[in-house]
Amino acid sequence: MYRYQQTTLSSMVKLAIATDQSSKVATRKIPVMFVAVQQNRQKSSCIQSGQVLNVASVTKQLYNEKHFEAILKAPVALPLSRKIDSTTETPKKVQLPSNIVMRYCPDGENSEAQNMAITKTRQLSKRPLLVMLAWLEAKEIHMEKYRQFWFERGYDILSVRTLPQHLLLPKIGGRNNAVKMIEFLTNHHLVYDEILIHGFSVGGYQMGEIFLYLLENKDKNERVRHVYESLKGIIVDSLVYAQDCPPGASKAITTSPIWQPMLEKTIDAFLKATKSFTYDRYLKVQDIMFANESKIPGCILHSKADVVSSIPHNIEIYHGWKSRNPENSEIHCWHDALHVLIYKKYPEQYTKVVDEFVANKTKITKAKWPKPNKRQ
Repeated sequence: MYRYQQTTLSSMVKLAIATDQSSKVATRKIPVMFVAVQQNRQKSSCIQSGQVLNVASVTKQLYNEKHFEAILKAPVALPLSRKIDSTTETPKKVQLPSNIVMRYCPDGENSEAQNMAITKTRQLSKRPLLVMLAWLEAKEIHMEKYRQFWFERGYDILSVRTLPQHLLLPKIGGRNNAVKMIEFLTNHHLVYDEILIHGFSVGGYQMGEIFLYLLENKDKNERVRHVYESLKGIIVDSLVYAQDCPPGASKAITTSPIWQPMLEKTIDAFLKATKSFTYDRYLKVQDIMFANESKIPGCILHSKADVVSSIPHNIEIYHGWKSRNPENSEIHCWHDALHVLIYKKYPEQYTKVVDEFVANKTKITKAKWPKPNKRQ
């Protein structure tokens, strides 16, 4: 008549036991998480927070403690009823747009096959997560080199490519990217408690949108707060600031000596005409990134030969971060690497700087380190 379901309600330790003679109900606390659900009636008996489910009140069938103990030793695992508690539901599946990709580290226990397994509960990930915010119109073949870099260090990777329309229509494009990424993480069956951000070029703007969304919603949603508190470090490479958007965006789209200047002027005119919902938005999210209120350790990578990433603004953001977290803020400058090409030109130096920052400045403990003789 009854079947017992195992559930994940964190505080549920109460079950009812009916005695056999006098129809009196005896209750007993048992440190096993079960819910009794009546099968032969239309309405299931559900447990309420802080109350004990009274088995005897819904049936004339009486169970003694011996029978009940036998059930506890061999519980039947069944799908959970959604009426029990919303926290026990399988998280809803968030459909990611094509420019946002989740990849799992292919090596080790927490492989893609295991991560993608259907589970009824959210589990703590054994791996850290790398949020990669790519440059404008980044190609997958180039992003893959950075993915392999972080796969070697044991990270799962959530990456986003910021497209021109996302940048030019920020409240629709960049904001939507941020919402989708956070919704994915808050509904994912794996809970990441160590998150590292690696942003490139206009990915800095996308990072600002993510921080804005987290700050606006962390006090409204516990899962959003957990994502916010799980951020352990920020690495920015060739960051493009609001003031550098016209030249940066145009050069990312084309390097033609004829079309690039024309496109730069067009973007500049567009931003001036739409200042209230484009340029002002860039400044808003940029200020949040500069402030770094949560004092997250940060590492800034830039080059003097980069005509897109402003040296004064890189120094400014470094001083802003250092004022809040002097021990865990770094800036590194190269002389002749072009935009977003520091790693390509100086792979060994880049690797050394990044690895030392993560190892010494962040509180990431789940990462692994590649063998010294392994080529980068």
